[in-house]
Amino acid sequence: MKIKITLYVMSFFFALTISAQSNTVSAGGDATGSNGSVSYSIGQVSYMTVSSGSGFIIEGLQQPFIEPTLSTGPINTINLLAKVYPNPTINHIELDLGDQVLDNLMYQVMDNTGKLLLSKNITSKTTKIHLDDYAASTYFLSVMQGTRLFKTFKIIKQ
Repeated sequence: MKIKITLYVMSFFFALTISAQSNTVSAGGDATGSNGSVSYSIGQVSYMTVSSGSGFIIEGLQQPFIEPTLSTGPINTINLLAKVYPNPTINHIELDLGDQVLDNLMYQVMDNTGKLLLSKNITSKTTKIHLDDYAASTYFLSVMQGTRLFKTFKIIKQ
């Protein structure tokens, strides 16, 4: 009898120390690709932040982050503007260089896997880039001078 009571008491205290992941969410799933996999949930209200000297991760929440341009570092030598009509675009984008010098500038359009779809020299201040032949997706427009990357724009095509 003492052994049963002792086991019940130990089980009770052990149960208090157990923690598990649980949450009420409206939807979720797993996404797998060639570079790894991710589990996601929609409607999760609790989260945990893990940080180190080089960065941090906020687990459990999808963080909205909108960055109009993606770059490899500060760009002090050229000021590029990209105009997308409409945003997201249906058939074309317009690249406006403003008052920049056009020496050896070119653009490249890549899909979200990094595959080069289109590469042409820039010959005027405003360049119309047709996306009619490409499926609805996210694309990246990179502006380069020779092998130097100036700026990369994220383009969404419907």
